[in-house]
Formats: sequence, structure tokens, C-alpha cells
Amino acid sequence: MNPGVHDAHASLLGAASARDRLAGRACWGRSLYAVLAAGSTAVVLTAGLADVTAVLAVTGAFLAATAVMVVRVVRQGVVPRGFARLHVTAMVVWGIVFSAALQTGLNMFPGVPAYWILAAVVVAAPLVVAAVLAGRAAVAR
Repeated sequence: MNPGVHDAHASLLGAASARDRLAGRACWGRSLYAVLAAGSTAVVLTAGLADVTAVLAVTGAFLAATAVMVVRVVRQGVVPRGFARLHVTAMVVWGIVFSAALQTGLNMFPGVPAYWILAAVVVAAPLVVAAVLAGRAAVAR
């Protein structure tokens, strides 16, 4: 094989390897949204169906998990293309749905399991969608 061809081949293999490593490091968005979705589900369920002590405990755990994820996210060196727009959209939609679900449930459906289970699923939905999209963005790199 010609030395120039060999060098080009090695460069292409190196670039593909680097791309694969970067894509692997960019998958942190999935775990961020998965943790937020799980935590939101737990907070909504306990807010509607449990006593104040449980609500405080679950909310504290959710805040701690969120803080850990924020520290992890800040330390990442790779951000998938379009992540800022995805993140802002997901967090705005989640905030609106979360607030509406809690406000509606606490005022109109206190202690009604059917409402709170449905509300927990609906609140987690924007974050689950964001997790899927973040995963696709990381793999598409």
C-alpha cells in the first residue's frame, strides 16, 4: 500500500474513533432527563398522595439528585448539537406542566390516586421525550 494512502486510512480511522468517543461522552443528556423525569414523578405522586414529611423527604432527594446531575453536566466537555434549544424547550414545557398539575391537583383532586398517577405520567412526558431526543442527538454526531 502506498504510504500516502496508508496515512489517509489511519487518519480516517482516527477520526472515526474520535467521533465515536465524543458521541459516547455526549450521551449524558439522556441520563440528565431520565433522573429529572423519575424525580418529577416521585414528587408529583407524593405531593398528592402522601403526608408532609414524605413530601419533604422526596423533594429533598429530588433536589439532591438534581444538584448531582447539574455538577455532572457542568463537567461535560461535549455538548450535542442543538442541546441548548432542546434543554430550554424541555424545561419550559416541564415547568408549565409541573406547575399546572400540582396547582390543579392540590386544589381540585387532593388525595385522588387516579388524578395523581396520571399527573405524574404527564409531568414526566416532556422529560422522557427530551431524553430520547438527547440520545438521538448524541448518537447522530
